[in-house]
Amino acid sequence: MTQDESKLLQRLQQRKRNSLEDAIKQYTPYVSTIIYRTIGDLAPAEDMEEVIADTFFKLWIHADKICEEKGCIRAYLGAVARNTAMNKLRTIKTDLELDDTVFCANDGPQEEIMRKDTSQSLLRLILSLGEPDSEIFIRYYYYEEALKTIARRMDLNLSTVKSKLLRGKQKLKNRISKEGGLWDESTTGSAEKRIVF
Repeated sequence: MTQDESKLLQRLQQRKRNSLEDAIKQYTPYVSTIIYRTIGDLAPAEDMEEVIADTFFKLWIHADKICEEKGCIRAYLGAVARNTAMNKLRTIKTDLELDDTVFCANDGPQEEIMRKDTSQSLLRLILSLGEPDSEIFIRYYYYEEALKTIARRMDLNLSTVKSKLLRGKQKLKNRISKEGGLWDESTTGSAEKRIVF
């Protein structure tokens, strides 16, 4: 456990003001990655957000049970995020079996569907880079964290973070080209434009 993580854990255990907010800022990209890998396209954004919120709520409630010698906040959040996402996945599967109209419920304009497909496809490719690369990408491109902040929070050298972003971006461009070329800018969000174009 890093010194910063140890201090944050102590603050959480003492129920210090803003400690949960600091944990959310630091670990949301990591928790989001785990949850997306577990339930991916099967859940709407609202369910994903609910699982993220539940994960951090459990951290707040059970912070006093995390032992510095046996684990860390990151490991605890990883386990809780997976378990909470799996529980959500079970309810989603049940709902899908009971309601055949669920596939039509979110129909909207064609552009919105294309934009969502593009974002999900790119996120899938980012996650395929593996850790810690995918977390670095999510922190930098989606949560707009500074490179120095990412390096400090992930306990990496700044030069390592920069090189992983540069190499990862090239890998993504190559994979996108193999899938049929770069996407139309009109179907991409701001994060996707910064990565791809």
